[in-house]
Amino acid sequence: MLNSACKYLNIEVQKGCIDVSKVEKLAKVVFFDCLPVCEGNLWIFSAKHKDCTDTSQKKRLELPNCIEDIVLEHVSVPKDTLLVVNEGCRNAAIIFSKGYFDLSNVKQLRKFKLLITEQSSISIEFPGLKNVVSLEISYDGNERYFMFLLLNCINVKEVILYNTVCELHDWIGRDTSTIPEKEMAPWELNELRAMINQESCTSRCRSPHVCFKDFNARCNPIFCWEKRKNIQNLSIIAFQISEECLKQLRKFISLKTLSIMAQNVRANIIYCLPFNLVNFSLMPIQCNAILERDVVESVQTVFGVVSSKRRHLKNLKLHYLFFIKIAWSMSLPEEVDVLEILPWQKIMNLNILVHKKIKVRKLVILKMNHATWATIYKIYEPEYYFSQLLCSLSQYIDFCSVKEIKILDQKVENSFDPCGYD
Repeated sequence: MLNSACKYLNIEVQKGCIDVSKVEKLAKVVFFDCLPVCEGNLWIFSAKHKDCTDTSQKKRLELPNCIEDIVLEHVSVPKDTLLVVNEGCRNAAIIFSKGYFDLSNVKQLRKFKLLITEQSSISIEFPGLKNVVSLEISYDGNERYFMFLLLNCINVKEVILYNTVCELHDWIGRDTSTIPEKEMAPWELNELRAMINQESCTSRCRSPHVCFKDFNARCNPIFCWEKRKNIQNLSIIAFQISEECLKQLRKFISLKTLSIMAQNVRANIIYCLPFNLVNFSLMPIQCNAILERDVVESVQTVFGVVSSKRRHLKNLKLHYLFFIKIAWSMSLPEEVDVLEILPWQKIMNLNILVHKKIKVRKLVILKMNHATWATIYKIYEPEYYFSQLLCSLSQYIDFCSVKEIKILDQKVENSFDPCGYD
């Protein structure tokens, strides 16, 4: 029996029951590989049953009406069943699930997430989508719903678009974290944690085979006037970012936060950012199958010096390699409040003359994923590595402007004195 104070549930059971008679409203419930049969205030979970051969008349399995935020992850709806989401639902997520889903009763859908793979067999009945303000969808194997949602969510303000989702490296960070404060923000998709369940061990890394779809061609509906006017936060994951795409992105007049995770980028990318952008994140796809030379050689050079004045840009987050390559092309902005750098296993000290160093008030060295951390610590002592990293960055950063340096190590947060790197 749940007590009346319960607000968040993460359910991964195959058999049992939950009494919700004392609960009036649940803020968020995650169903992971399970579905309840609801009899009044009793949720009954039973072992998976075989699909019925007669699927002409589908049984309705209605989810409780007391849930505001519903996550269905790795859920398989039987072929003879229609899963009905309650009308009181405001946020819904369908992740790596299959079967028939009916959301048509939902009256005020505000947030929707649909991540599926090319092997998924799924059918969804949608409600009106004019109230949706947050949309997260994957393209691979999902072109039909991908285009439908981009076209019909006309008032969306926050959009996360995946070309594909690599389950092996868990790009989405498993949505079984039910407490909102623990969830990852769209522009913080730099930590690719390995899943520890059995499925992750058998999944193959899919990203090298599908990362070459052009964003401009696949996501054309997002470039309409309504989207360019309304979207404030945009994340683009594993698409190829072409020159034409950058020209289109520059037209998003309300865009405040842009996050890109790509296998290659153009060195003049910051010059091409929307003028009113405040937060920008640029990270490579860090799956193990991506060779480091692919990342290095894919960074394009730009001929000549470009002006990168971005007066509204306050927070800049870059992978170390991308930062160096952009600095070489003299395309860094003149000034930012916060610069966050994700370390790489190699440190580049080439003593290249930079016309003008970037001014930074706060420099943050981000926490590395475990694979990078293990590689670095086989070669360097931690203190020596971070000291050399800061020396390398000092070639491109005006350390006289730096007021604070934070290094987020695996277990501790360290502060460094900027004066030693002037």
